[in-house]
Amino acid sequence: DSGKISAYVHPTLVKQGEPEAAVPANYNLITLVGSASGRMSFFGQGAGRYPTAYNVLQDCVDVSLGRGFYAPYGGAVKAVNEHTMRFYVAAQDAWLEENTAEKWGEAVITKAVSVEAMHLWLQNQPNAFIAAFAE
Repeated sequence: DSGKISAYVHPTLVKQGEPEAAVPANYNLITLVGSASGRMSFFGQGAGRYPTAYNVLQDCVDVSLGRGFYAPYGGAVKAVNEHTMRFYVAAQDAWLEENTAEKWGEAVITKAVSVEAMHLWLQNQPNAFIAAFAE
C-alpha cells in the first residue's frame, strides 16, 4: 500500500473447524490474506518440521532484502507492521500489564497492539510465548 508492505510470521490461534485447526501429521497449510486476492490457502505434504521452518524464514529474509523467489521483484521495501491485533501472551512484564485487556490464568490477552510493537517486545522476552488471534 503506497509503496509499503506489511509482512509478519507468528503463531496464530484459530477457531475450531477452520482448515488451519486440523492439519494432519506431516502436512502443511499456509494461508495468505490479501486485500486484492482475499483468502488463499495452500495445503500439501511437508518436508518436515525443521526444513519447512527454515525455508519459511529464509523466504521472509529474502523478501525483506528485496530478493525474489523465482524472478526479480525490484528493490527492497521497508516492512511497516502497523496493523493491530490482539495477542495471547504467556509472560509477565510492565509493558504487558499496560496493554492487557483480560487475564487468562497465568497468561493475558492484549488490547489491540501493532504487530511491530508486539514483535519488538518479544525480542527482549526469551521465555515468552505469543499467539495472535485470527481475525
